[in-house]
Amino acid sequence: MKTAIVSGANKNYFDHLLALCKSLKKNKIIDNLNDVSICIFNIDFTDDQIIKLQEYSKNIISPKWDFKLKFKTQEWKKLLTARPFLIDYFPNFENYIWLDADTIVLDKNFVNFFSKSLVRNDLNIIPELDASYINETLENSFKNVLKNFYVAKGWVYKNNLKYFGKKHAIKLLNKPLFNAGVYSLKKDSKIWDLWKEDYQKIVEKSNNDYCLNMDQASLNKIIYENIELVNIFNAKFNWLAKNSLPLIDDKFQLYTSSLPNEKISILHLTQIDKNKLFKFYNIDKNTYLESTFEKILKEILQ
Repeated sequence: MKTAIVSGANKNYFDHLLALCKSLKKNKIIDNLNDVSICIFNIDFTDDQIIKLQEYSKNIISPKWDFKLKFKTQEWKKLLTARPFLIDYFPNFENYIWLDADTIVLDKNFVNFFSKSLVRNDLNIIPELDASYINETLENSFKNVLKNFYVAKGWVYKNNLKYFGKKHAIKLLNKPLFNAGVYSLKKDSKIWDLWKEDYQKIVEKSNNDYCLNMDQASLNKIIYENIELVNIFNAKFNWLAKNSLPLIDDKFQLYTSSLPNEKISILHLTQIDKNKLFKFYNIDKNTYLESTFEKILKEILQ
């Protein structure tokens, strides 16, 4: 199956994107250009940055605004509105895998898993749900206002209520959120047009750029309305380090912190300061290693 792995960034986020590209090359995912290609959205890269990226990709383009905007906003937010339009920007592929620029690929098998599963359903995606996340994330779906009286709250609920209405907000209340930082969608799926339509309605009715953050919310709406078209993968294919630190071994391989400690396929560093010190549990030595993600990634990518 001819596959496009798509990502993008602006010049300030270039180092993250370059690390992602290095991880794809390290795992020999882009060796066979007939099957897998990296496609990159360029917002404002410098000439030197583009030259470095050309080592990994021949498909580097600048996205446009795919919706009519009533407001001014930052150019990098084109990376949000472009996500439902990947088949238009990069035609002639059968499978489209989106990877946020702050993801790191740790093994090559995810491409085969994503491609083979599209025979069964249209969309591969990972919920922000894992046993390891339970004690690391705060419950914020409800607010206690008086004794046993609670009211719905939280960012997801408020956005669903604002943009999709009370019925939809209640339907998805306390259901897992599917993270749009990693997904795989086949070319001929109706999900593309459904996603474009709902996202477009939000953007074109809005007077400020907050609405652009609804790329993920609009995709989640389509997912729950068409759940029969969705393959749900486990968290090792989009491991959110902000929710639970991975475990590590002496070879600097990373594992889920939930048993049976599976090897992580895709690490997601959203909201992570790569230069901050963390205590990583070393499963070989049964002790803690104090390090930064920056240092660990250098070992992984060398």
